[in-house]
Amino acid sequence: AGMGNDHIANMPQDAIAGMDHPMFPAEPFPGAGWDAANMPEFPPLPPEAIDGMNMIQAGPGEMGGMTAPMMEAMPPAAMTAMTGPHIEAMPPEAMAGMNAQMMEMMPPEAMGGCGPDHMANCPPEACGGMGPGHMEMMPPESMGGFEPAMMEMMPFPAMGGFEPAMMEMMPPECMGGMGPGHMEMMPPGCMGGMGPDHMANMPPECMGGMGPGHMDMMPPGCMGGMGPGHMEMMPPGCMGGMGPEHMEKMPPECMGGMGPGHMEMMPPDCMGAMTGDQMGMMPPDAWSAMPPDMYPPLGNMDFGGGAADGAWGGAQADIPMGQPPLDGMPPMNDPMGGMPGAPGDPGGMPADPGLDAAITAIDATAAAGMAEQAPDMPEDMGDAAGGEPSQDEPNDVI
Repeated sequence: AGMGNDHIANMPQDAIAGMDHPMFPAEPFPGAGWDAANMPEFPPLPPEAIDGMNMIQAGPGEMGGMTAPMMEAMPPAAMTAMTGPHIEAMPPEAMAGMNAQMMEMMPPEAMGGCGPDHMANCPPEACGGMGPGHMEMMPPESMGGFEPAMMEMMPFPAMGGFEPAMMEMMPPECMGGMGPGHMEMMPPGCMGGMGPDHMANMPPECMGGMGPGHMDMMPPGCMGGMGPGHMEMMPPGCMGGMGPEHMEKMPPECMGGMGPGHMEMMPPDCMGAMTGDQMGMMPPDAWSAMPPDMYPPLGNMDFGGGAADGAWGGAQADIPMGQPPLDGMPPMNDPMGGMPGAPGDPGGMPADPGLDAAITAIDATAAAGMAEQAPDMPEDMGDAAGGEPSQDEPNDVI
């Protein structure tokens, strides 16, 4: 209200260019007090800008002739007159003339006319002017034209207008432009539109913005795209939203990023869905946060596709995979065997059930891998097998 002509005279020229165009009110800066006899001097606009502004003023029916050079030449304030029908009628290629200031000045409801082709032609930097309202009004199918650079340039608060259908329609590679701030501002319900490819393309550091609500709303199938880096960067509190189905779908190698904090916050029912292969990849220190009474029943677990035999903790009599130890050999998870001072023996080191459990799982996974890779042995090994020498070869020394 305190703005006068002197203020306007000192404003940058591009800020007031075109303000004398008929599309604007007689007094575009309320309170400036100008009139026809006391009009500030406005810089001239290029012909393309005037043509573009005339089209906007004429209505959506004329927008079919809009071009990128016209859009680029117009002052950002011209976007204030745009509506959804304007955008819908505008050729998608014209979006190439947009910038962040124009996006910021455009009413959110205008995004309702945006389609995937409009978005595909929009320069990434234009997304820097987006707000939650723009995102909220944009049709989900528009996300099909999104790319990683657009996501990277989008202000974090704009994610507040995101919805599950938008996530579902967004190409997975766009997740490469996401940061923890985007994740933090995204409504948890949006995770319902996520797939494994979205997760696989998401930078691990994004997980730093996740909360239990995000995990709770994420379809279990998404876990198939998770890696150890994602797990490592995920705040332990997120584990509170995890369910058995998430655990079931998680690749075993993800467990390599787990720490004591994650294990501490994991709901007990998740443990029942763990496999031996997952346990084999878990760092031993992650076990330290879990009391032995939370260990899942060993008999119900798989180790490399085979059933386990035995029980967690202490010196075990059986090696997982159901194979008893060879005569005279200690159990695989008790390297000191029955020697004096072995863990758990009187006078020896104190037993650590967590460490025993972790080593058991690691041994089982390793044994399964070795069994898969071992070559088939021929039935008749001849001399090498300790049998009779082959008749095909001479055995007399000359």
